[in-house]
Amino acid sequence: MQLTSRKRYPALPFNQWVAYILLIPALAGVAIWAVLPEMVPANGVLEPAEFLILRAPRNGILTHSALEIRQQIRAGELLFQVDDREIATERHSVQKELDNSLVHLNTLKRELARRIDRLSMARTVHQERYRQMIQLVQAGLKTEWDKETLRLNYLKDREMDERQINEIEKEILALEANSAHLRRRSEDLEVQQRQHTRLAPWDGYVIEALAMHPNKPFLGAPARRGDFLDAGRVIGFFGRAQTLALRLSLPDAYRDRIREGQIVSWSPAGYPHSRYREIKGSLVKIEPAPEPGFFWGLVQPDPRSLSAFLEDTGLKIEALWGMGVHARLEVPPRPLWDRTGDR
Repeated sequence: MQLTSRKRYPALPFNQWVAYILLIPALAGVAIWAVLPEMVPANGVLEPAEFLILRAPRNGILTHSALEIRQQIRAGELLFQVDDREIATERHSVQKELDNSLVHLNTLKRELARRIDRLSMARTVHQERYRQMIQLVQAGLKTEWDKETLRLNYLKDREMDERQINEIEKEILALEANSAHLRRRSEDLEVQQRQHTRLAPWDGYVIEALAMHPNKPFLGAPARRGDFLDAGRVIGFFGRAQTLALRLSLPDAYRDRIREGQIVSWSPAGYPHSRYREIKGSLVKIEPAPEPGFFWGLVQPDPRSLSAFLEDTGLKIEALWGMGVHARLEVPPRPLWDRTGDR
């Protein structure tokens, strides 16, 4: 019996073994890099989720202002008021004219009702007199001429009364039309007067009190009582209490990979020693930014994460408004063949 020997393969050189050993971890790293989401750094500012830009409704003098930074204002309280004396004077005049018109209108309506009642009563009296006249004519005590004279006199008086009633009705229609016009004018002036006064729609705080002229990129001193305001001038910002959002400035290079609903983590500056150094949230809105090369992302914080941070630091939500943050946004990985420009 002849034994066959096993075929021997040549041993690999030492340098090839080294190359394989180094290549395997490298391939594993590439595979992980291709699968793991990318963390995009971004800077942002915390702000209330709801806020108002307060503008002067029209030209006028600022007669009242509660716009002091961090001033708490309850719903329905006055934020600011612009001088409305001209409109108030005109509205008072229109209202006075309307009141006089309504008084005259009511007087004419009463007069009309009185004349209609008198006309009805005169008809009844005439019918009774005419019946008696017929009896007198039949008895030979009156002539046909007397009967006809009675009828003609009644018709003459009735025509005069109906003419006066028609004139009163025409005057009433004119007064009603004028009163309706005055009422609409008074309502328009009331709306204009309300526009001079801005009330707080909800509980909140004054975020910023400033003077910004429309179409001019500068901020001046806060608007004070007695200042003349141009229509459209921004005089402050008012934020809703107990609301918070994060406005991120994101580079355009990531625009195609950032979508609503993606997770964002951030840490408020100035509180590195908190046990809850990071607050998580989700991207709820994407919108253009004024600075070139960037766009804005609005982030809604996770309630539990935010509550834990506030409880740990002892802060109120309003204390975070205006605070700068450093954030990280998780975005899906870009294909390998499209990553050369990022590295």
